[in-house]
Amino acid sequence: MKLAVFGEHVGLLHSLGVTLEQLAIPMERFTSPPEDSLPLLQHYFWALVTGTMRRGWCLVLYVVALSHLNTLVFSQDAGSQVLRSHLLPFSLPQKDAELGIGTYDHLPRFWQCRLESVLGTQEVSDSKGE
Repeated sequence: MKLAVFGEHVGLLHSLGVTLEQLAIPMERFTSPPEDSLPLLQHYFWALVTGTMRRGWCLVLYVVALSHLNTLVFSQDAGSQVLRSHLLPFSLPQKDAELGIGTYDHLPRFWQCRLESVLGTQEVSDSKGE
């Protein structure tokens, strides 16, 4: 059913407005266990990136999607540690590189500033972002 809503009938997301206070069951029932369906995770990602799903329309589903995507990217297993180390410094595909990607030695200034604003840190050295 989740695949149908987030895939084929994504327009329904506009009309499923339920607040966290209106939710009659614990939120954990929607966020645990972590989602392992790659097609559904792709739909969650696409709905968030394209603005098809917004927190003002249905905060519950917005939180569910964010929770599952967050778990996918930031879980503590070794595979996700490698994924994070490739996602953040990714610059361009590079066919001659061992991983097939080029990475920044230092994050570009605008990425570094955004990361710091999200994390609430102010640790910018002069060499970062050049």
